[in-house]
Amino acid sequence: MEKKMDFDAQLPLRRVLEKLNGKKVLIMGYGREGKATLEKLSELAPEAILTVSDMKEQTLPEGVRGVFGEGYQDHLTDYDVIIKSPGIVLTDRRPEVLERLTSQTELFLAAYRDQTVGITGTKGKSTTTSLIWHALQSVYPGTLLMGNIGIPAFLQADQIGKDTKIVYELSCHQLEFTRVSPHIAILLNLFEDHLDHYGTPERYCEAFVAYASHARGHIVMTADDPGALDVLRGLDDSVMNRTVIYTTHSAQMVLDAVAQAAGAAIVTITSESEQAG
Repeated sequence: MEKKMDFDAQLPLRRVLEKLNGKKVLIMGYGREGKATLEKLSELAPEAILTVSDMKEQTLPEGVRGVFGEGYQDHLTDYDVIIKSPGIVLTDRRPEVLERLTSQTELFLAAYRDQTVGITGTKGKSTTTSLIWHALQSVYPGTLLMGNIGIPAFLQADQIGKDTKIVYELSCHQLEFTRVSPHIAILLNLFEDHLDHYGTPERYCEAFVAYASHARGHIVMTADDPGALDVLRGLDDSVMNRTVIYTTHSAQMVLDAVAQAAGAAIVTITSESEQAG
């Protein structure tokens, strides 16, 4: 009699992480996300050679090397892969370091991007993420909520089936250096913020341009603030053709500000009083 195979809920992530077996992997930052990364790598990439680095001294499981203190970002090219936690400001941005860099967010999306709706922006992320999750949960029971809202993605991988919907709140720190985006990418707004991390407004904006550009499905974003307009100006035609722009202004005002927005769908939002008038 043929034996029935157990369903492996983590198979997509297993296929991504098993490529790390035999490689020297640095987990940079040992907060909640760093701990979840170490736990999942120990499970799904047991032959990876793991090191954790952090400014503060940490207690680590047996067999995991630690690098702590002022030099926790030294010698980064000694590693094959660097998994950086959000919020850590990378001090060495040489190309040979950046090519080794990834994150829990990028690894997770490499496995589950086609099932994921992402929400980011400077303000309002958690509220919007929760609303979208509640709406999807009413139609698709089992929809998962994760990311910057406080639940590391790796901790929920064992709950994901092939039809599971995922709602992922993304901070600007999680977007930095990420080359994979959710299937549907939502950008709520963009105001100058986190410049202590990004250094310049231009670099901050570039993270959101990359977020939209790497999405395979639709991009949904506002055109009601100058930062969002800068992101729109950074999108090429192939991305703009998949973009839905919402605005409280007229479509013509959007087109006057961003000429290439002619390829997007522009939705004008009006209040009841405006409609009555």
